[in-house]
Amino acid sequence: MRWECSHKYHVRPEPEEAAAADPEAVEAVLEAAALTAEVILMADQEGNSMVAFLAQGVIIVAACSGSIVFVWKVRKASKESKQQIKAYEKSDENWNYREMQNYVEEGYYRIQECWRRQDPDYAKDYLSQSLLENWKVKLSWMAMRDEEEIQENVRLLSAKPVHVKNPEGIQEDEVWYVIHGKMKDYRVRKSTGQFLEGNRKPVDFYEYWRFIYEDERWKLDEILQKEDVDIDNLYK
Repeated sequence: MRWECSHKYHVRPEPEEAAAADPEAVEAVLEAAALTAEVILMADQEGNSMVAFLAQGVIIVAACSGSIVFVWKVRKASKESKQQIKAYEKSDENWNYREMQNYVEEGYYRIQECWRRQDPDYAKDYLSQSLLENWKVKLSWMAMRDEEEIQENVRLLSAKPVHVKNPEGIQEDEVWYVIHGKMKDYRVRKSTGQFLEGNRKPVDFYEYWRFIYEDERWKLDEILQKEDVDIDNLYK
C-alpha cells in the first residue's frame, strides 16, 4: 500500500531467504564488490573485455547484498526488541508480545481493507486520531480527483518489532514494526476504470509501522517506506 503523498509504489525486493548469510560474509561480499569495480575499470582501460565481463557478474551478485544486510538487521533488531517487550511485560500491562503480534497482524488486514473501501473509519480502532484524520483528508482529495485505490491478493508475510520505547508512564510508549507484505496495488480513474499507476501484479514490499499507546490500546500512528529509514537510526 502506498502511504506517502508522493504516491510511491513498491519495488520487489530480493528474496528474504538470502538473509541467512553470516554478517561477516556480507561484509566480505561488499569488500569484494569494491575490488571488483577496480578490476572492471582496469580491464576496460587495457581492453580486456572478457575480464570486465566476468567482473561485472560479480558486481551483480554483490548488489544483492543490500537486501541481505537489511533483512539481517531486521532479524537482529527484532530479537532484541522481543526480549525488551517480554521484560516490560513483568511491570507494564500494555506490553504483551503475543497479544501485540496478534493485534498487528489483525490490524494489517483491517487497515488495508479500509483503503480498499475508501473508508478510514473501518480501521479506526487501529489508527491514532491524527493518522485517522490525515487519511480522511487524503481520501477526500482522491475522491475529488475521481481516483480509486485497488488492492487485491493482500498478504502479510511477516511483522517484526524492531524498536521499542518505554519511558516513565505510558503516554510516550511506542513500538516500530517492519512489515513485509505482498499485494496488487494500483490506482484507477473511478468513473472510467482507466489505469493510472501502481502494480497490477503482486509485489513484495517492506514498510516501517510505528504504533503508539493511545486510548488504552496500541494504534498505528505513522508509516514509512523502507528506503526512507535507516534502521540503525531508530535507536537514536
